[in-house]
Amino acid sequence: MNTTRTALVATALLAALLPSTSHAEGCDLYQKWTKDLNGTLCADTTTPLGLVPSGGTGNLIAVNLPLCADGTYTSCTAPETTCMDGTNAVFHIDPGTGPDANRWVFVFLGGAVCPLGANPSLSVVEECLNVYDDDRLVTSTAHADGTTAVTRYLQGAGILSDAPANPFSTWSRVLVPKCAYDLYAGSTYTKGDIDGDSVFVRHHGRGQVSAVLQTLAGSNGPIVVDGQLLPDLSEATDVILAGNSSGAMALKHNGDEFARQVTGISPEADVSLALDSFWGPTPEGEAFFATTGSLPFYDGIYSSTSIIVDPGLLGGVQALTSAPWTFYPTGLTRQIFDTWGDATSSSYLDDSCFDHHDFGVDAYKCFDEGHVAMHHLEQDVFVFQSLDDDVLVSLPWVFLSSPLRDPFVFDGPVLSFRPAFSARSARMATELWSNRGLSDEGGFGQKVGLYMTDGTFHTSLLDDDAFFVHTMEQGSVQVTYGQALLDWHLGTADTCHIDDDAVPPLVTMPAECTGWEFVD
Repeated sequence: MNTTRTALVATALLAALLPSTSHAEGCDLYQKWTKDLNGTLCADTTTPLGLVPSGGTGNLIAVNLPLCADGTYTSCTAPETTCMDGTNAVFHIDPGTGPDANRWVFVFLGGAVCPLGANPSLSVVEECLNVYDDDRLVTSTAHADGTTAVTRYLQGAGILSDAPANPFSTWSRVLVPKCAYDLYAGSTYTKGDIDGDSVFVRHHGRGQVSAVLQTLAGSNGPIVVDGQLLPDLSEATDVILAGNSSGAMALKHNGDEFARQVTGISPEADVSLALDSFWGPTPEGEAFFATTGSLPFYDGIYSSTSIIVDPGLLGGVQALTSAPWTFYPTGLTRQIFDTWGDATSSSYLDDSCFDHHDFGVDAYKCFDEGHVAMHHLEQDVFVFQSLDDDVLVSLPWVFLSSPLRDPFVFDGPVLSFRPAFSARSARMATELWSNRGLSDEGGFGQKVGLYMTDGTFHTSLLDDDAFFVHTMEQGSVQVTYGQALLDWHLGTADTCHIDDDAVPPLVTMPAECTGWEFVD
């Protein structure tokens, strides 16, 4: 490949996207950060678009991502795959070996997004500039600080580990870039004024995923890294799209779309989703708890104004409302998603949900990842959740209400919320197992796998101990999270491993799921 030509094309594409005006300089985040740091004009700062990562150690190797979502460098009129700051994205791969080389795992990372909607005094671009300063290795390939850059080699852990104990160690495994910071949903950019400059923030997450898939399918010809020819995705037999934490949330919204892209490349591939550590409460699930009497302080399904409180625990607010307002056009969740695209005119979330629901009536449900997961996911789905997850039990479930930033409080003891979280996660798992959803909206009947422990792990997908060391036991049978996922994907039947000790008494689990004990 002619790298000089590629760099010139990349520079031209970037210039086309960032026109200057008479009253303001056009800057991307990389250029704006540089200008604020040392006064260099944005026009005099070239954002790296041809960077080749170097350094680091480990089994995962970096591959540069083409600038266009179709996996090419020149078919788009402006970059479609860049990081939030305008730098080129990379993905990391550990190619498989032997007969498993055509079996693939794609990992979608969790973590924060931008905007977060946490500070009402900041615009989207101001908030993203702050995030760019704070989270340098996630929002950029080569940060403008001049010292922080993604390395060529990374050491994988959990499902990405090269340890022989990892049952996926011989599969081809890909770490999808997260640097768009948009739940892998975005296909646009945001611009706003900061100190007189017109600053651009890229939201190219969906384009990045498409480009990763197309690149591995040979859109630019065979790929050789470190003298090794990478497997061709078009020959894939098995593909698992796996997300941890908010990466799992991303797959609830877009897992079906990404699966369609995979089968468009390799029609014979068996594709499934693995959702790790983001199976929590959903507003729809409150109908069950509103009628049990066991937790009378919880309100009903998509209620209007109630705040969830437990007056017996220090008199504090222990969780927030289950109202749907956060998904309305003025709500926090909806406004964050609207930054990444326009659901009324283009597809960047689950198509089947919007096909079923009408804007102006109930399409707000399609911004609720819990609703989409329970009603509209068509792929086979495996769910891992620690029912004592240290991170999720501290979140202000069951979702914020609107206006955008109501002054609700979540300052009660974290431990007081653990039973409520466990009950809701287990109940939603029961509904998925028994009914493949809470209603007949989706009408699907996919294969389901459940692995739910009483551990405190969060993002167990990328933790060696949690993924392939700790076990669930039922009599003489022992199975790790990783082995359960592998057996489920390659098999034809549902599988269910739920720790009896983790499930509160008010939730009755299916008989097939009981009798297991988590051993750490």
